[in-house]
Amino acid sequence: MNDFDVKPVIRSCGERTVDSVKSLLCKVFNEGDVSVICEVPFEKALQAGYEEGRDSGKRWTLFIDADVLPSPSKLKAFLSFCQQQDEECLVVNPYILDKFLCMPRTGTYVYQSKYLSQALEYIPPAGTSNRPESGVVLKKLLEKDGLHKKRYDNIYALHDYQQFYKDIFRTCFTHAHKHGMLVNLLLPYWQKLSVFDRDYSVAILGACCQKAVRTKVARLDVSKFPQSIDNLLQAFYSEAEKKDCDRAVSDNYVDEQIEAWHENELSRVMNFCIKRYSGNIVSCVYNWAIAAAKNGTFCKETSLLINAALNKIVY
Repeated sequence: MNDFDVKPVIRSCGERTVDSVKSLLCKVFNEGDVSVICEVPFEKALQAGYEEGRDSGKRWTLFIDADVLPSPSKLKAFLSFCQQQDEECLVVNPYILDKFLCMPRTGTYVYQSKYLSQALEYIPPAGTSNRPESGVVLKKLLEKDGLHKKRYDNIYALHDYQQFYKDIFRTCFTHAHKHGMLVNLLLPYWQKLSVFDRDYSVAILGACCQKAVRTKVARLDVSKFPQSIDNLLQAFYSEAEKKDCDRAVSDNYVDEQIEAWHENELSRVMNFCIKRYSGNIVSCVYNWAIAAAKNGTFCKETSLLINAALNKIVY
């Protein structure tokens, strides 16, 4: 079944969707070709994954986190794009649709496997970088003469859908720390959606707790996050109430969610912003939020547009 010269590697730290991610990948790859790495901290996961790709004999290695649900059809299109790249292309990364940031962002890397031996040498000591892969390993590799990265300008997967409540809390707690202004814009939208999807109620709780305690905890590393949040969440939300994940993630689930996003008003507003600011989508909107706080003329108009969309959208 595997028509691609690609080694798939799932990075997991106990996410609710790890089996679903593997099931979706097995619609593109042979089951025996799919590896699952369960290592913490993240630097150990990097090492184990790079070693898998280096030794695979495949030209490319796909690294996908266990909270990223790929569309099999869109994954095939993405991998076909990868295989068209030249020998000096270090890495290709596509867009994933983020449930809580409510927009596409980059978040998956497909490396040319021949560069993974060098990547292993650049993994930083555990805990020394908030972005050990993109901020250290890839940055150093791209400094090598002739190497470059390539962006795939299509959404191929969902991010943070169908997760445990404790992981949603941790994610949105961290978003409120790292992207505070953007989260402030999104809170009314989360409140609208929380009527239909309890995940957004947990997202609001996580963001508001961060604002209350103003901790400096910024990493998503499970081992660095307080474990006592389980007691807090159990007082309000029960993991048992969630439907079986394998039943929820049907063959068409990912495609349906992506199409729903493309059709709603928020996506049109975000695309309008993107046309005015070049670069990564999250950076575009975040930069817009910073500019909006300074009361620029264009930003005032855009603020009204986004807030109108946030207050109207329900799907």
